[in-house]
Amino acid sequence: MKRRRVPSWLVQLTWFIAGVFGTGAFWYYLSQKNDLLIYVSAAGALAFVFIAITLHVLGESNGGHRISARAVPVETSTGKYSLHVTVSNSGDQPISITHVLLRPPGSPGVWVNFAPSGQVRLDVGERKSANIDAVSVPINWQSVDELRSFDVFVQDALGKNHKAVWEGGK
Repeated sequence: MKRRRVPSWLVQLTWFIAGVFGTGAFWYYLSQKNDLLIYVSAAGALAFVFIAITLHVLGESNGGHRISARAVPVETSTGKYSLHVTVSNSGDQPISITHVLLRPPGSPGVWVNFAPSGQVRLDVGERKSANIDAVSVPINWQSVDELRSFDVFVQDALGKNHKAVWEGGK
């Protein structure tokens, strides 16, 4: 079941109400020395802060960035294989893809820039690709099977790694 997206105006309204309880009402009743309403306004502020945080988290978890990545080994004219990595953004917000991680079995791996600086933004519905040669990275692969044994991840600007799915090349 797909959750409905939390509208940003609702999150903002909840923060506003929390502010009214936490500042205006609290300080007014404090100056009037009305103990009961001081506690009610403090409790109201805390309740609306909790609601606002919950709505904010729900709003981020059911929308935002949906990145899919695929890795395809491509045979070059010399008989060697390069790696073609394609990233698609099917979310509802643009994102930047900064790096590709190539991780051979039993190795921490190596980070490679996805694209030149200034060309890493991926708009909604957009797809970008990077081609990685064995010559351009400090790890080597001799065959398509060896290359396909690597784990390949793309990293977005938020630091989250997205695992690429292997396609083609057999």
